[in-house]
Amino acid sequence: MEIENQEDNPATLVDSGGDFDCNICLDQVRDPVVTFCGHLFCWPCIYKWTYSSNTSRQRVDQYDKDESPKCPVCKSDVSEGTIVPIYGRGRKLPSPV
Repeated sequence: MEIENQEDNPATLVDSGGDFDCNICLDQVRDPVVTFCGHLFCWPCIYKWTYSSNTSRQRVDQYDKDESPKCPVCKSDVSEGTIVPIYGRGRKLPSPV
């Protein structure tokens, strides 16, 4: 009798129903975006993170040459240009403010 590996059997995979958690607020992601490093966030959360990261870095160390915000998960560089919205059926990305 051969034992089937559950990871290889598609019938054992759980359907998430599109529910994913933001890596900042830890709630179900809303207005989802993904960074180039592959981490998922709510748009308002990552926007606030990059903005607050920028302002605190300027206050703490004005001589630091690497002033770009970092991914809160893996510390890769993050900017509005490296954040990709995940659109769902005609939804537009709202202003984070």
